[in-house]
Amino acid sequence: MLTFIDPAGLLFAGALVGVVMVGALIVVRPVAADAGSAVNIWIAAQLAGIAADIIALLQPGIILPESWSSIPENVATLLFPSLIVAAASLQATSLRMLLSERGAGPSDFLPTVVLTSAYALIAQGLPSADRQPIMLPFTLGCLIWTSTIVWRLRQRHRRGAGLIVVAMFLVMVLAAIDAVLTMNAPALPASDTRLPPAFGLIVNLTVPLAMSLGFIVTLFERLHHKVVQMSNTDLLTGALNRRGFMREFDAALPRAQQRSAAVSLALIDIDRFKSINDSLGHSAGDDVLVFVSQKILAGIRADDRLGRWGGEEFVLLMPDTSLQQAARVVDRLREQISAAPVRDGFPIVTFSAGVAAVPAAVLHLIDPLVAEADALLYQAKVTRNCVVMSAIEGKLARTDASA
Repeated sequence: MLTFIDPAGLLFAGALVGVVMVGALIVVRPVAADAGSAVNIWIAAQLAGIAADIIALLQPGIILPESWSSIPENVATLLFPSLIVAAASLQATSLRMLLSERGAGPSDFLPTVVLTSAYALIAQGLPSADRQPIMLPFTLGCLIWTSTIVWRLRQRHRRGAGLIVVAMFLVMVLAAIDAVLTMNAPALPASDTRLPPAFGLIVNLTVPLAMSLGFIVTLFERLHHKVVQMSNTDLLTGALNRRGFMREFDAALPRAQQRSAAVSLALIDIDRFKSINDSLGHSAGDDVLVFVSQKILAGIRADDRLGRWGGEEFVLLMPDTSLQQAARVVDRLREQISAAPVRDGFPIVTFSAGVAAVPAAVLHLIDPLVAEADALLYQAKVTRNCVVMSAIEGKLARTDASA
């Protein structure tokens, strides 16, 4: 048998949880400066929820005597659900921005304006008692929308996204149970606003807490991803540094071995780079490095990996790519880079490359592949602005046999 408690404590506790979460987000916001817009919108959603709890608390019979009238009933019954709808919509917008890792634009707030305005327009023409029930489809719509966003963009934020999805699933299930119980419950006096304690605790405390904790966990997952990305990336060119490239190679090799595919690798060296530095300055040399890396990154597949191997030398890993395919890709990149100057007043930039390929099944370390590509690059540097290729399967097979 269910027992009932007064909702004032639950509403107060819900507002308190909201205040604590706002404080926590303000504290962590400087750590996640690049996600500042998403954090600010989530704080706005929390403040909307706190305002809704305060409006409900100030209604006669909750914490104030029945004879007192702080906010007109017709205003409160319109404002409270509108704030709840706005909070749910703002949370969806914030999560979409956080998980997609982009800034805020005016269009991001359109769903909140549309949903809240639609609810207000519909509810305005209804009696006060009928306004809150129509909040349910609007709020559930926001939750389903948020769940879809989180599930679609969950790849790099699994823990935080999982916590958020579980919290929203709880809200939707409990809202459905509450709707069924309400429809089948005997009529209660109008003054009886008591709620089942378990339901109230979950809706007012557990779910908002889980949602905000999930958001904070997602923030730190994003921060961790950024730190790892920075530690593996060459800051000047945007290509992988040597450490990052080796990590990507170690991850790509087992996948290629499972598919019995070939692995191709190219070492690329910018021709006459020292003379560019000497005649135009190191800043011009940096511009050339950025130009070449951007051209290569724009011309390769999503599974290919470009690293800065050292100085003016780049390394390009092409999994599941035969020697001939890899050589054609590198030669196409060579033609694209030499087709136009970096900018006006610059000489045409060219590069030389050595391309080596081997079946992944006979490859255990990157060293033989790099060594072969380096020897081929040495040959290409004799004439410059060309690509030299070779398969090294036979050499690796002889090395394994002699070992």
